[in-house]
Amino acid sequence: MGVLELFESVWYYTVDGPVTAARNFIENQRAKRPTYYYHKVHRRVTPLEDCRSDDIVCQYEAAEQYKRDKKVEENILKILKERLSKCTVEEGPNAQQNCQDVFNAYDKNADAFEVKYGELGAVSTPLRCMMRQKYRVYYERKRAAQQQETLSE
Repeated sequence: MGVLELFESVWYYTVDGPVTAARNFIENQRAKRPTYYYHKVHRRVTPLEDCRSDDIVCQYEAAEQYKRDKKVEENILKILKERLSKCTVEEGPNAQQNCQDVFNAYDKNADAFEVKYGELGAVSTPLRCMMRQKYRVYYERKRAAQQQETLSE
């Protein structure tokens, strides 16, 4: 028995054997209970405007739903922006013509995001968002009434 064979057998019984046995044990345990990596599906909850003022659980659920919706819309904008920049780089000087549909989709979604969440700050709540939307509706109705008055005169 040579030195190399001795070293190889010592290596196998002290390092490789126990590590391999531990790995096989862990793989067998994981095979019994496989883990699936799917997106978690959350059920839609009652919006804040339908919650009673003393129902704290409903308000909390509405706040969590608001946070999820905002994150989803932020990620949609992020993906559209990545598509737009990728298309612009790929098309080069013809990007204005060939990337028009991507630009229109990004512009439409960015405007909708700004209308819904704009100027709310970093820590926005569904109540602030709802009140901002309510004030925007009041302002649009008032402006439409003023335009009707100026047209009728």
